[in-house]
This record gives sequence, structure tokens and C-alpha cells, in this order.
Amino acid sequence: MITLVFNVIVLRTRGPCLRLFKGLLLLFRHRECMMHRRISIGNVCTLSGFSMVLILATVKSISINRPTLLPGQHCCPVNESLLWKKKVHGLNSAASTQLEPFLSYEFFLPQLQLMAGHKYPSSSKRLRKFVSYMMTGDRPLKIGVVGGSISWGQGTTARGERDWFSLFMAWLISVSRAPVTGRNGCIPGTPSFYMVLCWEHSVDPNVDLIFVEYVFNDGVDDRIKNNGAVRWVEQLVRRLMDLPGHPAVVLVQVPHVHLAYFDPFFRTSEDLEGAVAAYYDIPTVSLRDALYPLNVHRPQAGFLWAQIYNEHHPGDAGHKALADLAVHLIQETVLGLLSYPPSREEAEKLDRPLPPPMYPGNLPPSSSVCVVGFNFTSLVGAAKGWEWTNEGTTQKPKWGYVATEPSSRLVLQLTNRLAVEGATALDGAAADTNVSKVASAASVKGSTFPVLLHYLQSYVGMGTARVECSGGCECAGVNVDALHAGRSSQTYMAAIMVTWLNQTLDCELQVTVLERTSDVEGGHKFKVSGLVLAFGYDAAAVASVGKWHLPSDD
Repeated sequence: MITLVFNVIVLRTRGPCLRLFKGLLLLFRHRECMMHRRISIGNVCTLSGFSMVLILATVKSISINRPTLLPGQHCCPVNESLLWKKKVHGLNSAASTQLEPFLSYEFFLPQLQLMAGHKYPSSSKRLRKFVSYMMTGDRPLKIGVVGGSISWGQGTTARGERDWFSLFMAWLISVSRAPVTGRNGCIPGTPSFYMVLCWEHSVDPNVDLIFVEYVFNDGVDDRIKNNGAVRWVEQLVRRLMDLPGHPAVVLVQVPHVHLAYFDPFFRTSEDLEGAVAAYYDIPTVSLRDALYPLNVHRPQAGFLWAQIYNEHHPGDAGHKALADLAVHLIQETVLGLLSYPPSREEAEKLDRPLPPPMYPGNLPPSSSVCVVGFNFTSLVGAAKGWEWTNEGTTQKPKWGYVATEPSSRLVLQLTNRLAVEGATALDGAAADTNVSKVASAASVKGSTFPVLLHYLQSYVGMGTARVECSGGCECAGVNVDALHAGRSSQTYMAAIMVTWLNQTLDCELQVTVLERTSDVEGGHKFKVSGLVLAFGYDAAAVASVGKWHLPSDD
């Protein structure tokens, strides 16, 4: 008997029972829900003399009523009549003088929602250190952000001015005694594991504060145990916290909002990622927590999704709300420093190494070589039927090799230089972390490691490609299907386990578009935009990351 608590329903007839149970299967569609084979539709519904208590939870998405916009009209301007400034009472004159410059900011979010969006304050040791430097002006500071198109600035009327990171940086520069510079390293259409491997293209090694925003792009994984999205975020957090500057890391969580509907409160990996925040003691802000009550519990004009979000990207008002949360976090940290000055114990804890991974063994690769952008073209030995093209804009480029016909063949040459570069970095990582097994360029010869091919997954017109090895290396060929069901286009990685047998020869990866396709209209498009040599990752580590999929050889 299964007992799940919500509404009690007594099953007595086969027909209604069957419909109910099928509905329940749709509700809990993940395969883990059917692991106990003793329970099936048949044997449950034949229990005519028994009662079964089931719980039904509402998972239906909630619709958004969007007004028709005139040409050139923005969905979501900031209603300036709602702006307000924070006041803090009860401080002595000296503390008030120090705090006053930080209170010049005008907030858009109501005060209670601002507090609700301060999801997890943590002890903020690293952030307190950053803010201390900002208040004293002891040295220049660097701030960064990594994420997808939301933090890149999509949806605003003026990227670089009205996106949340630009608004935050403008305020920070105006109040900091130390010189501060910001770098927006976001790559639209990428999930967090992309940044785990290719962070050096987006983040300064000596960054002091970095925001991480990936909860929308990482999608929803509804497992608690071995959650793929949480594993990626943990690896990224470890990668960033281990940078030479030992930066403060802040998670920025956004809701799952779409053109015509928004997802229920729980349908997100945000809360599971809270375990990473608590484990590594890093602050978190949440736009979902701030705005959901104003859309569902007590709808309030000016803060409805149609007034905040342009499809699944925030508009000007949404970006202003995100900036509010970041500013509020810094202001509260200043207030905390004034109320509880840093102690010797706090300073000592700052120098401690990271704890073991929350998920055992969930470490980022000790070394990787990421080749993207125009550098990727240097690896191409032949491109029959493929074209190097920008499918984006000048502001938001999306470069890659694109093929649309079967038998199109792309040859990527992994040169000895890449192996030496990766092994040298591996040597450095081993020396820095006291790892006993130190790799050298020579030791890469004969070794097996993942090559992660960046390819586009989208929902229409996409085909399947075969990836094989030749030259100085060997691998098991894999078929990679670029079509997926969700209405989104994102960069994914296909993992190919490569054994480099002879480093005197280049290792060649051949990508060939197949005649077969999953697209209902017979599309064959395939796009490749980069690759990573992930030295230090073994096959088990790669297989543990669900979204890499390790495409099957069928």
C-alpha cells in the first residue's frame, strides 16, 4: 500500500482507478518512482476490496495574461513611482556615518519581498572580507558574474545599462572607497557544467566576488540523491572558490517563467542547490522567493510576471529587482560588519581549505583545455559540407560549424600541443594541491580521458551525427542526436572517451551527419562550437553528470 498525503481518494472501480493511477504516473514521471516493481497499474486497480490512500499534488503551470504590446513597446518598464530608499535605525553616530553612503540606492521591490529574496545569508565570511576592503579602500577589487542569457542581459532595453549586473556595478562604483571593476562572463544558452570546464574564458583568476546564475539553464532534475544539476553547481562552486583570489561566491536564483505560463513554486532545482550553499557557506538571493507571493498568494499590480518578465527573460523591471537583491545583500553585509566586526576566529577560518565534496568524489577536473570561439577554427583539418557561421548577432554572437545535409564531414585535429598544454596544467594543479600522482606531457600518451564536444541541442530541424576517432588515437564511436523536446536551444556536451596511443600523430575526431534523424520534418542540422580536453576526469566521473548523456552507440 502506498500512502501519500493530500486528498484522500478511495479506489473501488477499475476505470476511475486506472485513470487516477495514470495521472499519478504523469505526476511522478521520473523512473525512480517505478523502482518498486511489485506495484503496477494492474495489481493496484484489482484491489477492489481494499482502499488505497493517494496524495495528489497540483503540478499544473499557471497561465500568464500578457497584454498586446504596440510596436517598439517594452513589456516591463520600471514603475518609478514605486521606488523607495532604505532607512536603518538604532545605530550610533559613527556607524550611521559609515552606513549612510550605502543607503543612497532606490529599491523597486517592496521591503518584505526584499527580505524574502535574501534566501540564505550564510555566515558570509568571504563576502564580509570583500565588503571590508570595499569600505576601507585597501586595494582594487574585481567583480564578476557567470550564467546564461538572463545575467548576460537578455530582455532589457539597454544591455550594459539596465541589466541587473550593470545596475549593481554602477551602484557599487558609486559607494566603494576602493576602485572596482566588473566583468560579465555570461555565455547565453549554456548550463553550469560548461563554465566548470571553460571558466578561464569568462572569469579573472584573481576575482574577488563572483555571482553564479544557472538555475534556469540547468533545468529541473527532481532527484535528491545524485542530482545532476546540483552536482554541476557544486563542481562550479568548488572551481570558483579555489581560484587564486579566493573569491566570495553568491548564488543568484531566478524563477521558471515562460511566455504564457510560469512553473509551480517547487518545480526548480533552486531548493536542492540550497544544500550546496549551506555546505559551502555561501549566500544566496532568490527572485522566485521575492516575487512568487506577489503573483500567486496576493497578486499585486506592478509586480506581476507580465510586468516583470519578457517571455523567460526579465525585462527592465525584472533586472531592476535582481539588482535590488544584490544591493540589499551588500547593504546587509555592511550592517553586519558594523554590528559584528570581524574576529580572529573568522580570519582564521578564511584560510581553511575547502571541505571534501558534498557528493563524494564530485570534483571538477584537475585540468582541462577548452577551445571555443575563433580558436576552435584552428583545430579544423577538413570541413566538407560544414560552414563556420554566426547564428547570433554582433552583440550576442553564436559562432560554430553548421551542416544541414547528410554525409557532411568535419575533421577536428587534436594536436600534440593540446596534450602538452593540458598535461602541463595538470602538473601545476597537482603541485598546487599536493596530489601525489603528477602527470607530465609524456604520461598523457596511452592515457584515456574525455573529449567533450560542444554541440547545439534544439527542438526543430535538428539531426544526428556520428563521432569517431582516427590517427594517433582511438575511441568507441558514438551517435549524437541534437533534437530535444523542450522549446529551447542550448549548448550541450557529448563525451567521447579517447585513448591517445601515439602522440607523434594528431588525434583526429570526425563528425559526420547521418541520414537518420529524429526530426519529424526530416531535418539534419548539426552545429559544433568547441571542445574540451578534460584531463583528470575518468569515465565514471563523466557518466555521473546526467546532461552529458554519454550518447549511446546504437
